[in-house]
Amino acid sequence: MQEQRLRRGDKVEVTIDAVGPGGEGTAAHGDRVVHVPGLFPSERAVVVIEHVDRQGPRAWGRALELVQARDDRRRSPCRHHPEVVGRGEGPGCGGCPWMALSDVGQRGLRKAWLQQLELTVERIDAGAALGYRQSAKRVAFTDRFGALRLGSFAPRSHEGAAMTGCLVDHPTLAAAFAAIERAAAQLGIGAVDQGGPIRAVWGKSDGEAVLLTLIVQAGVAFDPDPLIDRVGPLCRVDGWSLAEHEGQGNAVRGGEARVLRGLDALQTTLAGAPLRITPLGFLQPNPEIAARAYRALLGTAGGEAVHGAFALDLFAGAGLTTALLRAQFDEVRPVESYPESAAALDVPAEDAAQATAALADAVLAGTAACPDLVVANPPRAGLGATLCKALLALGAPRIHIMSCNPATLRRDLDRLSGRYRLVELRAFDTLPQTPHVEVVAWLQLQESR
Repeated sequence: MQEQRLRRGDKVEVTIDAVGPGGEGTAAHGDRVVHVPGLFPSERAVVVIEHVDRQGPRAWGRALELVQARDDRRRSPCRHHPEVVGRGEGPGCGGCPWMALSDVGQRGLRKAWLQQLELTVERIDAGAALGYRQSAKRVAFTDRFGALRLGSFAPRSHEGAAMTGCLVDHPTLAAAFAAIERAAAQLGIGAVDQGGPIRAVWGKSDGEAVLLTLIVQAGVAFDPDPLIDRVGPLCRVDGWSLAEHEGQGNAVRGGEARVLRGLDALQTTLAGAPLRITPLGFLQPNPEIAARAYRALLGTAGGEAVHGAFALDLFAGAGLTTALLRAQFDEVRPVESYPESAAALDVPAEDAAQATAALADAVLAGTAACPDLVVANPPRAGLGATLCKALLALGAPRIHIMSCNPATLRRDLDRLSGRYRLVELRAFDTLPQTPHVEVVAWLQLQESR
């Protein structure tokens, strides 16, 4: 007898056997893989099906009853977590999908996932599990009482979820976001979903100083001074900026930021290199662990710094790796495709694959030197087939890769295996309470046979 296909509203009992891309548990059921937020491998639960994908063999469900829980499961310490938030309070925030699992259990899951990808690490380097995030974006929305709140979109929706007092935010940012909510309520300033001016707020902190950027809807009248004045006595804010958002999309960056008061940037350091973080510039959410990862990226598996005549820095971004490499190499060539970042590095915007292929041709022609080290910090899509082909042609003695997506790292390592030997991998818990893990890979050119 053929098994009945899943439909919306069905209640089924499933055993979670893996983790999905968003940190949700997944379970095979008939011809579908059911994704269930808040469940972890080896747990069994009764689930109600909320969505069946018509484009693929997937379905999404919500846990109704936990039949068998893991020993390392805990009650989430955050009052905004979906398992904790009370009825009538709106949806729970899904930003920390693994908060119901102990910190040790989380690292165990990450290690197991890496092992499934044949990426073996001895341990995952970790730091503070809470209060670590020093850069955060908050979307503005209107709560059931008509007040402006700062939070996130609830999972798989555009409904606002509160995050007041977020436990993973650095205390300076948590205090600043709470102060804006309080001041906006006192002044009657609203969110854009009810015709108000505020779309989002960006916050950055170096652990002491705080930069806040208000993202406002273009064309909506707004005087920021009363809000800034009201926030002042409530918390520390060292710099205020404003950026206008055109159109009706969900993007929260806005256009060029205009400094309103105080600092126009944070002057800080990461891994020993100076950084200037502008109001809309990138700052690592977890600087402590990111610094450890960057130091590993520019060193050897044994911990020694790599020195040489020439280093190629692919996906150079804001220039952190370039600055660090210049202390170790006579010449460093940064390659960055984003025009604003490339201009800050005083180089033309270049695609990493095209730049590497051109350098490989020049090395072959004898008109350029081969780099002693190639450093790459690619986006989630990884290096890709074209860049890997160019790296194989270039043949640098060492390639060091920092990856935020172990799945694409695995593919890149396979592509490079024809000429390169994987020396070692090291993993870093850069975003605790989430499935994210940063991996540094050291590769060495193999002797020709």
